[in-house]
Amino acid sequence: MYGQKIKDLRTENNLRQEDLASMLNVSQSTIGKYENEQLEPNITTLKKLADIFLCSIDYLVGRESEDAVIVIDSASMQNERELTLIKTFRKLPTKKQEKAQGYIEGLLED
Repeated sequence: MYGQKIKDLRTENNLRQEDLASMLNVSQSTIGKYENEQLEPNITTLKKLADIFLCSIDYLVGRESEDAVIVIDSASMQNERELTLIKTFRKLPTKKQEKAQGYIEGLLED
């Protein structure tokens, strides 16, 4: 069940296997094995997947419904732009996240 969820979330977020592999620091073939359930992601990988896709680990492993996919409390969001920014940021590979964070922190100094 986790394999189909990973694949569905990846495609819904317009990510290729290569993109997700880069974000997780694994090979594309590893993503394929997750999606085909030939390999189970470890807990560290599940945590990263949950962060990337804004869902719970329980959702990824089939213990929660699709309603649990967005775990950010929308009441805490300032506006739709903030939610979009967070979703976009989480799709970036780690190196680009660091670059984006540096840029944003630089904007605060102006």
